[in-house]
Amino acid sequence: MSVLVLDNVFSRFKEIGAAVEQQVVSRFLPSVLAAYHKGNSVSFGPISAHWQGLSVSVNKEQKMLIWDELDKVKIVEGVIIFKKKGSLGAMAAVPMAQVPNACLFAALVDAVTNGQKLQLAH
Repeated sequence: MSVLVLDNVFSRFKEIGAAVEQQVVSRFLPSVLAAYHKGNSVSFGPISAHWQGLSVSVNKEQKMLIWDELDKVKIVEGVIIFKKKGSLGAMAAVPMAQVPNACLFAALVDAVTNGQKLQLAH
């Protein structure tokens, strides 16, 4: 596996990152959504999305969150946080560094929930 590291040497670092994410999402989201709608589980490392909801593996423990129980998926400071309706705290939190194609996962959640459950912190 190769790792590409981009740092702040580039004057437009954030714009480059956003453009790369946009291209990944536009290229792969249609096939990811097609697989999801066919009833297949779509895996993003420790997170899987399927017609029932989300499955999150944290500290070797598998947590299931049905779509109707999901309050929000919040992405803040490099962490994906899963909140269940009626719960004060997070059900699970996963570092984005552990989630391959995190931007594609976010786009899938946004599409599946009609923009109602994804919260991006700026």
